[in-house]
Amino acid sequence: MFATTVFPEKTPGQFHSKSIPTEANGWAGRNTMGWSNKKADKLVEGIESQMDGKKRLLAAQQLQKLFSEELPCISLFYRADVAMLTKNLKNYQLTGHQFSETNQAETWGFQ
Repeated sequence: MFATTVFPEKTPGQFHSKSIPTEANGWAGRNTMGWSNKKADKLVEGIESQMDGKKRLLAAQQLQKLFSEELPCISLFYRADVAMLTKNLKNYQLTGHQFSETNQAETWGFQ
């Protein structure tokens, strides 16, 4: 079992075969599932090098489809971020990814 975090605009490099931990690379890499797929590698490389957002999105969708077809791992659960706020705190938003909500604290205010 392992955990992974995915957030907007993160390069999905953990799905590239070069990210499989091996003795040769000092057991470094996040592809702990050991998924090796040449098409996936090409899609990841395209996402990493493509400047056009629409083309990156298309490549990411193709990678997601390939991943769901081959199913190299199965997620056991999706963690939910929960926040409780006072009614007078304004402009607070959950980020929906790994970055802390306090990164936007300068936009918060009380009413």
